[in-house]
Amino acid sequence: MQRLLNESKNGEFDTVITYKLDRLARKTRDSLEIVETLERHNVQLMSYSENIDTTTPGGKLFYTVMSSVAEMERATIIDRVKMGMNQRANQGMWNGGIVLGYDVINKELIINEDEAKIVKEIFILASKGHGYKKIAYEMNKLGYKTKKKKDFSIATIKGILENPLYKGKIRYNQHENWSEKRRKGKNDNPIIRDGIHTPIIVMELWNQVQQKLKTRSFRPAQSSKPYFLGRLLRCPECGYGMTAAKSRGKNGKQYRLYQCGQYKNKGRTAFQAHTINADKAEQYVIDELKRVVTLPYFIDKLVDKMNDDRLNAESPLLDDKKRLLKNKRKIEKQLDNLVTLLMDDTDLRDTYSKKMLEQKKQLATINDHIEKVEKELQHISKDPIDAEALNHLLKNIDTLLDKADATEKKELLALFIKDIQITKEKVSHKEGWQIKCINLMFDFTIEALQGSSSILINKMSEINWIAPLDTTFMEEPFSREENFREALSSLNILPLFMVRFPTINPKSPINLLHQNKTHQLMRKRHFRERQLLIRSLHHRVTQSE
Repeated sequence: MQRLLNESKNGEFDTVITYKLDRLARKTRDSLEIVETLERHNVQLMSYSENIDTTTPGGKLFYTVMSSVAEMERATIIDRVKMGMNQRANQGMWNGGIVLGYDVINKELIINEDEAKIVKEIFILASKGHGYKKIAYEMNKLGYKTKKKKDFSIATIKGILENPLYKGKIRYNQHENWSEKRRKGKNDNPIIRDGIHTPIIVMELWNQVQQKLKTRSFRPAQSSKPYFLGRLLRCPECGYGMTAAKSRGKNGKQYRLYQCGQYKNKGRTAFQAHTINADKAEQYVIDELKRVVTLPYFIDKLVDKMNDDRLNAESPLLDDKKRLLKNKRKIEKQLDNLVTLLMDDTDLRDTYSKKMLEQKKQLATINDHIEKVEKELQHISKDPIDAEALNHLLKNIDTLLDKADATEKKELLALFIKDIQITKEKVSHKEGWQIKCINLMFDFTIEALQGSSSILINKMSEINWIAPLDTTFMEEPFSREENFREALSSLNILPLFMVRFPTINPKSPINLLHQNKTHQLMRKRHFRERQLLIRSLHHRVTQSE
């Protein structure tokens, strides 16, 4: 749907036809917003089965009524399904889903003996006082896997130890309004009834484990100085985000660290910690961002290069799509030939079945690649970046960072930084792992700012923009995209392609615009100007792949 709305802005079509209104949106509000968006771009909406034409006043009224009816019908169906599932739960019956230790056969839970041994081992370790992480480490060390054939994590162990299913109970309605609230909508009074399935854990062991869990504190460690790079720092081994950690040195001093989130969740059997000093990393990132992005000459040349790239961004993707479609047609033709051959001679089935399976896998892979290319094409914009507006913003980045607290820094840095890579190996035994490069991606679009707090945007409005930033919309919740569009109309800034900034190596510095030769962002005629403006710049810019 988002793709359709985006393409409507480009005038690629003038009519949208839907078979039935309930296939268009789940809520009346969403249906009305879709029509408003289409009308703004002179696109009409028509329903085949309801015979609705939104170009007429009567059609709009009928559309609103039918949208409300469709929403009511959907809510009614949901209520009926919930009633049926509540009834099953009250009768001790399983409502579906996979769970370690059991197989679901004919909608009934049947013990899987091999998996049940793993569940029992987890409860035994917990009864001995082991924590979630320690148990996950032991399970992964023994080579055990979850029901989905993945490594055990803290969350997995916690879910198993707190699940009354293993003592013979059925728990249902643990979360309310899951589609909107997700895990935040936890129900304090879920349905818990005696199940008709066979328990894996005896009541004595269950009670012993629950008592142990109550006596342990699993609250995350609090810090007087919050961490704000956790979403940006990436583990060099697995690519997972780094999370907060602490360590105490030999002198008793406590250090703030970032470590691999997978390591923290699953233990060292699965990943290494790759710890990095939090204070040094945070100060380094802020200093680099302040220093690099406030160089006007650099920004001008960067914008010129990015605008040129934006104009030609589609070409390589279209070439890739053309090549993939050609390979797809070739494999589909080969599969058709094999099917015809097998229909003529079924004795050849064993001979060619493996070949058919391989080609089907190749076809699935190609389809995945085509889908990825199409998604990239959807997000390409040829609109030029406003260099003046971007310059004005970046000149004040140091002021914004100085004013922002830790939470606001997280939101602000996420608008500038795609991710931060660290070295795969320790720089030295003393220094440990260090920041390798900062991947910047200036993203001041409406969508990016929707996640930002009103406090942060208020701080941004205090800066002297090219045009004043209207913040009156913050008196009401951020419920509509139009609110952002009106309030941020002065920020004519679009996302830049990612720009990599490798860090300085004091022994062999890497120069951005190469002190003694031309660079892709600067021609010969700019040498003299460059020497006057940026003498000490020691970075290079490389276009992201």
